[in-house]
Order: sequence, then C-alpha cells, then structure tokens
Amino acid sequence: MLRLPFVYGDGDEHLSTIPAIVERMKWHPAQTFSLAHQRDVARAFELALTGVADGRIVNIADDAPTTLYDMARAVGVTVESTAQPLNNPWWGRVDGTLGRTLGFIPTIITLNQAVRESIL
Repeated sequence: MLRLPFVYGDGDEHLSTIPAIVERMKWHPAQTFSLAHQRDVARAFELALTGVADGRIVNIADDAPTTLYDMARAVGVTVESTAQPLNNPWWGRVDGTLGRTLGFIPTIITLNQAVRESIL
C-alpha cells in the first residue's frame, strides 16, 4: 500500500487551491506538508508493481516538507501571515525512509526544483 502526500504537478491545479484552503480550513500558513510530484508518484507505483512493497505501508514523499506559504508563492499567490504558533508542526508530514530503503528515489526533490523546471 502506498501512502501519498500532497500531490502536485504537470498542469493540475492543486497548488492554486492552497490560498482558499488555508482560509477555509483556518490552516496556519507556515504549516509544512510532505509533497510529491506526479511524475514521482507514477514512479512509486511502478516500483510497487514489482512487489517490493508487498505487505507494507510505504509513505511516498520528496526530500523537503514545504510550507503553505511556499506552495502559494509557487503559483504566484501570497497568503496572509500570522503571529500565532503552530499547534502541531509535524501534522502534514510523512516519513519516507521505508520508501527510500525499498528503492524509491524522487527525481523532483523539492517544490523549488519543480518551479525552476516549470513542471507545476
């Protein structure tokens, strides 16, 4: 079983919904989330089809949890900041260690890479 993080890329509109989600859900804009680009999610499924993950729950994620601020900025939008502390700074993150030991290595290692390569 693959457990996916926030998935984005290749023309979908997930990132463009971030400002509205932050407002509607009252999420802290500095909250971080584990991400994975669609291309790497496809690679993870290809790896899983080899049977290497059979009987396991495998988290898939890139190399750097990303703030909601940065997700919004990636699509040219600014979200309002707050001085409130984060209630649970680890919520939204997954540990991708098992996936790495099974052979999953993301090719899009950060959202910043995706922005530089124009593959949002």
